[in-house]
Amino acid sequence: MSKVPDGESEKDSENDSGFIVKQEPIAAKPDRRPRFLIALLLLSIGVGIGLLIASIMREPGDSQAIASGQDSHQHSASISVACQPSYESTPHPKMVHDCGSDIASAKAADCVFDMLSHTWVPKPCHDSETDAEFREWIFNPNRTGGAFPYFLSSTLSANTHIDGIDALSAIPGDTWIWSHGEEHVGHCIFVVRRIHRALEGKFRWSDDVANFDHTSHCAHEMLESILEKAPLRRFEGATVTLKVKFDKCTH
Repeated sequence: MSKVPDGESEKDSENDSGFIVKQEPIAAKPDRRPRFLIALLLLSIGVGIGLLIASIMREPGDSQAIASGQDSHQHSASISVACQPSYESTPHPKMVHDCGSDIASAKAADCVFDMLSHTWVPKPCHDSETDAEFREWIFNPNRTGGAFPYFLSSTLSANTHIDGIDALSAIPGDTWIWSHGEEHVGHCIFVVRRIHRALEGKFRWSDDVANFDHTSHCAHEMLESILEKAPLRRFEGATVTLKVKFDKCTH
């Protein structure tokens, strides 16, 4: 039996046949945790740099300051300027257009007479389309009261008839004007058309159009006409009163 040299007793061993078996030392498994932590750290750094670059690219003021090599004070100033509100997007202050309280002030304010509402209205808030529609209807000679049925008396007599729009628009606001009930219902029907056009943004609201009390009154009058005045063309005995008004609006 051969002697095992010193220093190799932990490496070699003798088997059952008496031969010395050479055993290679078993290498210890490397610890991979440090490498994993390093990789994770590098990944985190990379993501952080990417986010920083993305944020810089989203802020033109910041990227320009960095590219030009400005100091930290200049860089802060560029951020402050970038965060200021844009005055181009600030809405312009609204203007009030007022036709006053008499014909002279209405004409001085460049208001126009709206036949549908019997009102002097500021031009920026005048719905000329429904005004023209109502004028065409009110001048129709086949209507119950005839063409342009406006009078200065409840008798609706010919000698008190108002001769045309110019004469009607010149009547002071404290004077009562008389007409047939048919005119009143027709007025309310065209007002509904006007309100719908306003909702579509076809023209700007005026105080008269936005008056809910008037809308409610018109709805009531139309219902009453259907229930009590059938057929609808029987308005000979019905009369209504109105006055010339002076409107205003804001835009």
